[in-house]
Amino acid sequence: MKAGFSLTRTFSITSLLGIVTIVVALGLFYRWVSIDNLKAQATRANSELAQAISNTLRENVNSLLDYEDQGGAHISLADSLLVKEIDAAVLPRLQGLSVIKIKIFDLHGHTIYSTDHSQIGKDESQGLGVRQALLGVKADKMSFREHFIGINGSVSNRHVVASYIPIRSSSAEGEEGPVEGVFEIYTDVTPLVKGVEQTALQVLGIVALLMLALYLYLLDTIRRADRELQAHGRREREEREQRIHYLAKHDPLTGLPNRNQFNDLLDQAVARAERSGNALGVMLIGLDRFKVINDSLGQEVGDRVLVE
Repeated sequence: MKAGFSLTRTFSITSLLGIVTIVVALGLFYRWVSIDNLKAQATRANSELAQAISNTLRENVNSLLDYEDQGGAHISLADSLLVKEIDAAVLPRLQGLSVIKIKIFDLHGHTIYSTDHSQIGKDESQGLGVRQALLGVKADKMSFREHFIGINGSVSNRHVVASYIPIRSSSAEGEEGPVEGVFEIYTDVTPLVKGVEQTALQVLGIVALLMLALYLYLLDTIRRADRELQAHGRREREEREQRIHYLAKHDPLTGLPNRNQFNDLLDQAVARAERSGNALGVMLIGLDRFKVINDSLGQEVGDRVLVE
């Protein structure tokens, strides 16, 4: 037998799926917004660091940017006095910070400085972040690194934000000049990401509990409404069945027993008379000229005469 429609079952399934979808969507949205804000904060901090390094080591940075024009080869920069001077000035500044690598690119996208000297001389001109920064637009990207060589050696399983900041010259009036190179600064944001994920789980837990409480409340309301609807449906079916049973044995106009009911009652009366030996009589009442009433005054008037 095919099961009938159940409001409670339908609501419980659809609403539970909806709640799970909402909770998951909220979790993903919260994490996306938090990570995006985290990247923006890291980029701002890296921009400030890049500006500080650029201001402090302006002559050294300019010398790096001009190194190729002076006849130097990028591959020889790693062992040059210039790189050692920048190391001596930059590395102490990074102590206690979450910065794990700094790189500088020239206008051709070549690495002219890196805290990882093995990368000096590499061509990074096809990198999206480098290309954007060379156009004067700050860029950032976040990635998960299973292995990463930083200032303090190799690290593993780290969330890293790479910020690409244009290097510009400044005029005496303080106006920014054209792009001369690019800073790439890597920041380890693993603790922040873990904090975001932990907070996201807490928020999701609270939202899930609230949604569960709402779900249980609505489920109870729907269950009671479903019971009431089912009871109302049963009452309507019983009333219809009673009405059908009544109409099967009674005239719908007068409410008197119809021919079938009359025959049943007559058979029962005859049977009782035969058992008891009593006499039985049947009275027949007719209405003279009733057809005249229907023909002259209409059937509706005739129906009222019958009822009276």
